[in-house]
Amino acid sequence: VWGSKGCGKSFSLELACRDMKIAPFMVSAGELEDPVAGEPGALLRRRYLAASKYATMRGVPTVLIINDLDAAVGRFKDDKYTVNNQIVSATLMNLCDNPAEVKVGSSAKRRAWDSREEFSRDEKTNVAERDGVSTENQNRTIKCARVPIIVTGNDFSRLYAPLTRTGRMDLWHWEPSRGEIAEMVHATFADDDDEQKETTNSGYAGIADAQDLVNAFPNQPLDFFTAVRSRCADDAIRVWLSRQSPDTMRRCLVGEKKGVANKKNERDDPDAVYSKTYVSIVDLPKQDVSLTALLKAGTEIATEQQHVLDLNLAREYVNAWTPEVTAGEVR
Repeated sequence: VWGSKGCGKSFSLELACRDMKIAPFMVSAGELEDPVAGEPGALLRRRYLAASKYATMRGVPTVLIINDLDAAVGRFKDDKYTVNNQIVSATLMNLCDNPAEVKVGSSAKRRAWDSREEFSRDEKTNVAERDGVSTENQNRTIKCARVPIIVTGNDFSRLYAPLTRTGRMDLWHWEPSRGEIAEMVHATFADDDDEQKETTNSGYAGIADAQDLVNAFPNQPLDFFTAVRSRCADDAIRVWLSRQSPDTMRRCLVGEKKGVANKKNERDDPDAVYSKTYVSIVDLPKQDVSLTALLKAGTEIATEQQHVLDLNLAREYVNAWTPEVTAGEVR
């Protein structure tokens, strides 16, 4: 599933898994690089086997989801292609070609010279066991149930071409229409609809407000409108902060102790104070999510975005600035 940034790829995928009662096994782009050569590939295989085992034992459909694959293993200008990038691409190709047979390599075993915490545990509790693969199954081919693999990204032309060829990967471009974006925005704001209208006259008015908001910013993706909603919540917090003294704000954020602390115990255990029971006294004002407030927040965010693009400070700070060729220039 590929498309422009912030258009709701991962969000829609998670909602689909929730509604279809599918258990997603997630892998982030940050997990696909490691100081140990071969570890990201082994992680993919272990996660795939864990998803297969879960489906077999629990009777629940599973799916392996890899977010932002192009950010992890894509080729970009002046980037170096690492061994792990190659192994991740090769591992995914192998899983596509042999989805019912997985080879768990020796990289899952503990290395004596590896000082990381996850490898410093007892020999019997290693990474493979935590991911649902027993040590006796290491270094051999394991037969398992097939698990669908869904990857998300922005530009799959950056990936290794044999990985994206027909037969291994089905490419689906996610580009929601403005009407679909309005419906998703309405679903995001729906929780505020009934509550706000009952308590104030400046609440969210339903799908009509979502459509007007989306039409007011025709070139913005879905994540822009979720940021607009968050900005309204931030404004309510700013109003609350303006009414508090520093001491009152500290007590509201940290809380108050119940009872009297034992000074001797606090000296013996410096962290003892954090284990006390606190009482929250925060009373935030109602959030204004009316169309007027949403349009105001959207204008502020759009102005901030344009200001960053107009200044473009990287050209001033980076020597020998050479921007990449755009897709239009390539065409």
